[in-house]
Amino acid sequence: MSCSFKPKAVRPLCRFVLALTCMLGLGLSTAMAQEPEKIPGSKFNTAPAPAWVIAQPVPLEVQPPEGGLERGQHFLLVDRQVRIEGAWEADYRHLAIRAANEQGVESLATLSIAFNPTVETLQIHSVQVLRNGKALPQRQPLQWQMLRRESRMEQLVFDGSLTATLVLQDIRVADVVEYRFTRRSRNPVFNGLHHGGFDHQWTVPAERVHARLLWPRERKLQLLSLNKAPPPSVQAMGAYDEYRWQVQQVPALNREPQAPDWYDPFPWTQWSEYPDWQAVARWAVPLYAVAQEPQGAVRQEVERIRKAHASPEQQLLAALRFVQGEVRYLAVMLGEGSHAPNAPEVVLQRRYGDCKDKTRLLLALLRGLGLEAQAALVHTERGRGIADWGPTPSAFNHVLVRASLDGQAVWMDPTRHVQAVASLSKLVQSDHGLALVINPSSSGLVSMASPHSKLDKRRVHLFFDGGAGLDEPVNLTVTTTSEGSAADAMRASAAGTSKAELLKTYASFYSNSFSGLSPNGELEIRDEPEENRFTTVERYSVNKFWQSTAKSTRVQAWIEIPDLLQHLKLPTSHERVAPVSLRHPVDLTLITELKLPKDWNVEPTAIAKNEQAFSLQRDEVWTGKRHLQLTDRFQTKLDHIEAKDLAALHEQFDATRKALHYSLTYDTSVDASQGPHWQPLLFGVFSVAGLAWLARKIYRWDPAPMPFQPLGPEGRSGWLLLPMLGMPWSAWLNISSLMETAPSFEVSTWMSLTQDSGSSYHPLWLPVLLLSLLATLVLLGCVLMSLLLFALKRSSFPKVYIVTLVLGALASAFDHLSTYLIPALSDLRTEKATRQMVLTFVSSFLWTAYFLRSSRVANTFRQRWAPATAAGSANATDTNAALAAPSASP
Repeated sequence: MSCSFKPKAVRPLCRFVLALTCMLGLGLSTAMAQEPEKIPGSKFNTAPAPAWVIAQPVPLEVQPPEGGLERGQHFLLVDRQVRIEGAWEADYRHLAIRAANEQGVESLATLSIAFNPTVETLQIHSVQVLRNGKALPQRQPLQWQMLRRESRMEQLVFDGSLTATLVLQDIRVADVVEYRFTRRSRNPVFNGLHHGGFDHQWTVPAERVHARLLWPRERKLQLLSLNKAPPPSVQAMGAYDEYRWQVQQVPALNREPQAPDWYDPFPWTQWSEYPDWQAVARWAVPLYAVAQEPQGAVRQEVERIRKAHASPEQQLLAALRFVQGEVRYLAVMLGEGSHAPNAPEVVLQRRYGDCKDKTRLLLALLRGLGLEAQAALVHTERGRGIADWGPTPSAFNHVLVRASLDGQAVWMDPTRHVQAVASLSKLVQSDHGLALVINPSSSGLVSMASPHSKLDKRRVHLFFDGGAGLDEPVNLTVTTTSEGSAADAMRASAAGTSKAELLKTYASFYSNSFSGLSPNGELEIRDEPEENRFTTVERYSVNKFWQSTAKSTRVQAWIEIPDLLQHLKLPTSHERVAPVSLRHPVDLTLITELKLPKDWNVEPTAIAKNEQAFSLQRDEVWTGKRHLQLTDRFQTKLDHIEAKDLAALHEQFDATRKALHYSLTYDTSVDASQGPHWQPLLFGVFSVAGLAWLARKIYRWDPAPMPFQPLGPEGRSGWLLLPMLGMPWSAWLNISSLMETAPSFEVSTWMSLTQDSGSSYHPLWLPVLLLSLLATLVLLGCVLMSLLLFALKRSSFPKVYIVTLVLGALASAFDHLSTYLIPALSDLRTEKATRQMVLTFVSSFLWTAYFLRSSRVANTFRQRWAPATAAGSANATDTNAALAAPSASP
């Protein structure tokens, strides 16, 4: 049980390195003596290869491939043969590697083979260098050195491994180094049962791969092929069954970037003597057994916790805090210590231990407190990927505790940084996908899914104080409040790093988004462990917040959100097989607040995205004209996405990044508060002039009145009262519309909407705004002219009013169409607005019909425009009236 976390970056090579069980990067020598000196006490010697081994030929005629080599090494043969010998396991290796270039020569200059002398013996069979197909003669005796190399010392893991190292001379390009050795191992912790596996492909190519397993026929074997591993050939060999795998020209298989930890594309064969997971659990039960009644120092600690905390929940948390904080992590895994923990009393006395030791101590404390708890085996990297494995102890590299409180499972890791929470609702529980609970009744792996696990919940507030002016630096304050697993991670990071180093890291992150950024004060940290909340406050000065554009009179600021954009990155290649790992679960609230030095008139917009893998909501709020607040809420839905869906997610991420781009542009040559932009102003002046000319023409228009209807009503009453009252109201609505849209014509707003560098730019804003202005002016002029002609009873009124009705309906349709053309207006596209447009059309149709057919309209509006004398006008009117009057005589 390694109880360690290997960096993800090295995992593509781990399988290959472990398969060879040596560090090939240190290279080889040129020859080997016939009888190297035996090193006393090291369990290291030399001897011929065992008789049961079947020698494999080396394909020397094969030339190195053009690519895929690692450190200049071309693997010609990878041969591994394993034989089970009672409680012992003999593991034979035969390797042949060519130095393909100068780097390969350097790599093959030293041979290093690691082994653990507490449970293993190492026997070297032969080492030779082949040049032009022939073995080089020995030139000098071999000088083996036994080195103590703790490769994981930085992780506080000591396993007692030794490295047999051989350094020789005269390795040249194209030389082949061939060596053979056997490791015999016996670890008493497994009670004579065996488990292991063969790899069939690595991240480097191999010309010939051979694997062989000799298994005693009387012992039951569980054999499982994973990831399309080739099937073995099987035959009887005396008391053994022989399983053989032979593959030629095995290509390199590169693990694709950003693949989930649990994803394993490499074909391999697992073999195990454990019939099921229950057998694995039963094997581990005695390792984590604790006394029913704790003794000595353990009992004293149990009593202390019981006196200090009354409730079972608080006792459980206190026991966890004690083991996490009072027992430091140190793994000394010698012999059986690789899987067997020390007694709780020993661990408490030493005040150090690995995951096994700390787990067993925590179990002793919890059971002493009367709480139910068991150990649980997990794999910190493979996670749920072990679901495909057969039953074997090697499926796990870590152990932790599953307690039960009020019928609910609580997953606790005693090796984590101290979790000083006040309640279980604030505790971040462990979740590695699947676990094997250690008790005799365990029948299989169980899910660790927990609502309190892994949630990365953060609230980031960026406040840009730019009120000093466009030419002055902007003060940026970043306040990050982390909760859940994010708080645990931040707390652990802060515990091992100085504030100065943390601030340097944070400043480097934000400097990629904001030019001229430099720290402006110390990092402030506020830790609330009981609530599992961790807050940092960073202060910076941004000297290049406002930057000049192509037009010298304009400055622009891009408001980036790096904390969110980092979640919208994917591998560039769409052609892949592996799924893509996504950071999950993430709940990020990002508030970007700006205090501006000038007035801005911007139409607020909103963003709402609900995709397969994430959701995003942006709200934009302006307080006055100098204070902007953008609020983004980002939540993830998946922890990975299949390769076939990657292209679609790329498009969604690209569209989201573009939608999040926000900029503010200011023209320093014009003050936005001084008036409208010259474009709408000039357009409005010409429009008013044209409308004035047209109004004069309409006023002088003198059409013939509609035919007089002698028996019809007359006068401005009846239904005519409605348009008489409606025209002033319509005039007021048009004036109000002009007042509401006037800010859109001011310099800053107009530029942000109509200039391609504006923060709210859309190519249709300019024509829509100008046409809307023209329509409002035309309607206002038509209504005012109609009101005047109505008062004068002019014969032209009915026709002018009908035109006004039609124009009003068309203007309503244009406004509705605009909500489809410009996304920023989509909020105005409501059912109420649609009903209003329909009512406008219906009303216009009905009133048009009324004015065309009404006798009251025909009899009322009969006055003509007469440039002649008033008398002439009166006579003409009297004549029309006389002709229309009934005769009084027979």
